[in-house]
Amino acid sequence: MPDVESLQAYAGELSEAAKKSTAASSKQHEYVHGDDTTDVQTESGPVPSLAKQAKTVFEYLTSLGSFLQKGLGAIIRSWLDKMQEVISVKDFGAVEGGKIDCTQAFHLAGPGAYVPKGDWLVDPRTLNLNSYTGPGRILTTGGQRLSLGTPLLDGVLAQRLGGTPKLGWMPSGEHAQLYPGSGNATQGIAWVIHKGIEKLIISQRVGGSGWTADEMIRFSEWRWTGNGDDMEVVSFSEPLSAGHGSDLTALVQDGELYLYTTWSNTGTAQGGISKGGKGFTKVLWRGAATTQEDVQAFRVFGDPIDTDGVTRLTWPQSTSVCVSNDGKYVVAVSTSFTGTGRFLFLYDREEVEAAGADARTVGPITGPLPIERAPGEFGSTLQGLTSDGKHIYTVWGLGAVRAVRTVQVYDMSGRLRRTFPFSGAGALYSESELMGLGPRGIPVSFEPEGICLMGDELITLSIDAWKTPQDVVPFEGKNWACINTTATAGKEPTNRSNWIVTQLPATTAYADDVPYVAGGYTYRQKRVIRIKMYTGELGESKLQNASTDATTGTIKEYFAGTDVAFNAENGSFTFAKFYEALGTYKKFMELNYNNTLNLFSTAAGSPNNRWVSFKSAWTASMYGLQVRSSGGEAAGGANLDLHAVDCPAAPGEMVASSTESAVVRFRNGSITAAVLSAAGLVYYGGVAIRATTDNVVSLGRNINRFSQVWAGTGTINTSDATEKTPISKFSQAHINAGLRLIAEVGAYQWLQEIINKGPDVARIHFGTTVQRAIEIFEEEGLDPYRFGAVCLDEWEAHTETLEPAELDEAGNVVREAVTQDVPAGRRFGFRDHQVQYLMLSALAANQKTLDERLLILEQSTQS
Repeated sequence: MPDVESLQAYAGELSEAAKKSTAASSKQHEYVHGDDTTDVQTESGPVPSLAKQAKTVFEYLTSLGSFLQKGLGAIIRSWLDKMQEVISVKDFGAVEGGKIDCTQAFHLAGPGAYVPKGDWLVDPRTLNLNSYTGPGRILTTGGQRLSLGTPLLDGVLAQRLGGTPKLGWMPSGEHAQLYPGSGNATQGIAWVIHKGIEKLIISQRVGGSGWTADEMIRFSEWRWTGNGDDMEVVSFSEPLSAGHGSDLTALVQDGELYLYTTWSNTGTAQGGISKGGKGFTKVLWRGAATTQEDVQAFRVFGDPIDTDGVTRLTWPQSTSVCVSNDGKYVVAVSTSFTGTGRFLFLYDREEVEAAGADARTVGPITGPLPIERAPGEFGSTLQGLTSDGKHIYTVWGLGAVRAVRTVQVYDMSGRLRRTFPFSGAGALYSESELMGLGPRGIPVSFEPEGICLMGDELITLSIDAWKTPQDVVPFEGKNWACINTTATAGKEPTNRSNWIVTQLPATTAYADDVPYVAGGYTYRQKRVIRIKMYTGELGESKLQNASTDATTGTIKEYFAGTDVAFNAENGSFTFAKFYEALGTYKKFMELNYNNTLNLFSTAAGSPNNRWVSFKSAWTASMYGLQVRSSGGEAAGGANLDLHAVDCPAAPGEMVASSTESAVVRFRNGSITAAVLSAAGLVYYGGVAIRATTDNVVSLGRNINRFSQVWAGTGTINTSDATEKTPISKFSQAHINAGLRLIAEVGAYQWLQEIINKGPDVARIHFGTTVQRAIEIFEEEGLDPYRFGAVCLDEWEAHTETLEPAELDEAGNVVREAVTQDVPAGRRFGFRDHQVQYLMLSALAANQKTLDERLLILEQSTQS
């Protein structure tokens, strides 16, 4: 058996033989992968394989005897036991350098094996790299770099400029566009090693509207150096239909480079409810030769209209996607057309691709899992995601210049592990420049676009756009520069999507009806930003120092239902609950953009589109409050009930809210205009209580009478001669009836008052009855019902509706109508003043007759 020195000599001989042999690579493979009985035949003779050499070393160590660790209390162990304590992938033939495939050696070493410092080429799809340890850096057969640790989860982080891709932004001249639309916002970014070259791939929307069928994307390839220099393009594609392009992954498969991005949108479904984004797209990258034929789309989600009985997931839409850098998973983060937040799905990539373009029958490995959005004012917009198969990294934020952009790190189950802010291109400038005092004018956008992982670093894109200042206004103690491309009115300067705080002097006053605009672009670039552990190297800026704004977590959107959604820019909020059984939200309260507070009907079975609103309204001279309700009917209309705190639940009952027994008090300044109380209506106005139409409305009715009318001077009846026929004289029958009615006048008591108070207390009234008057009129040959003095009202038994029934949109009764039954009846009445006129006239006629008779009698006596 050869000794250790002999083995070393064999290795040297094999190396020399490999240089001379025409079959050196096959000999080397046999040497590395042979078993512990293999001898490699070389020009110098047989050489044992590495496995056979390891067996020799094992037997040699066994013969060494015991091992004693230095230190008090150490116990004696064998040398063999000590050497087997740490298993290294090198023990099983792994070769450092990133050139030789070490996948088999990693398998043989097994989970928990140590990976020494250096680069190790493996195929991670067949391994669980999470179980390996050590400082080694994994280079995947897919062209990616993976870290065995947990990058960016702990420690102080920094950002630095990685480079500036020269896309251009003007139609011509010094900053000529690389291609039409290259001045537009970029969408995604990916890093990869292909054919030994580090490449950066960028996606950019150059045509169509977002998440629509006409959206077109270009891909461009750039050499990656990461040193902050300007980057020259290598090649770019023609416009391709490849979805929104907002996320990008690059993987090498069988020597070819493939790009993964969002699904090729095919339009919307069910009246625009579904926005598209139902899967992912795979593009064979052939540089400038890439065409639409190189684009494959894989659909995993259906539309709301799908009724095939197989597709289970129809609600996800606007899906952001990436393929994990180990090539195993498709990571999808989707919204819902019901607005229930964002959800994480994991798919087996190879399973989906094997199913073909229509993979709606393929179920996710896991999901939907709700994920927490980033905090802050602009934290709800997802701009990109990437994954190494252990964690998912996302970037959030919008274009507001001084807003915080945020990176959030989740584990593969969607659990949030870390949140940290960064400023992107904003960190490249001084505070004075950000305030508009630099040569470039005012900054208008540092929006993040896309993110990818390069080992233990993140790479993200950031817009870097500036304009000439034009409209600058003072508002709430600060000066604000407008950053709009097109003139916009009604957006207050606190709306940071339209304005930025500046130290420039104001050029005009602010008015909400005046359109404001910024000047033209002075600079419009895209920046590649590296996010990494802080080392202090030149160009690094700690993320905590780079942030230009504070962020807040006081208002967030949580999980599957938006309990509170708040939009400070537009002054709106919504309180709602997502009912999973219904698959929809039910609103409770919202403040919309028109300063209208809507309170929604939330009773079980009631239509949730009905509301009562309170709207603030004001002009230069008036501030007011409008109260309205939706869905009212002419028969029922809307109502407003104002009650005291201790109001009982009895329908229609009102209680006092003050010591004056007042339910509602209306004031004009300090003067009470009217009070509605439990006793009725009391009015203290300075004009009158009046009907809305003339001589039409009655005060009370035959079955709903007022008991008393109190007045200081009496009632006034109009008696305009122009509105009457000529006055005719009473007939003798009228006079006779009037005289007889006088004889019927006497004293009486009301029967109800006797019941209520007793005969000794009930008041005594003077008058007669209408029935006796009718008898007298008829006896004198007169029709009593022709006279306004006599009233007779009769009614059949009937039911009256006090409140109409409430119906839902389908016409179903939600609340029954409130009614009362009225029995049949009749009631006579007098117009007393009419009868009194008749009796007075009869007395006058009778007195005249007596006076005439007396005169005749006196004359006869005198003669």
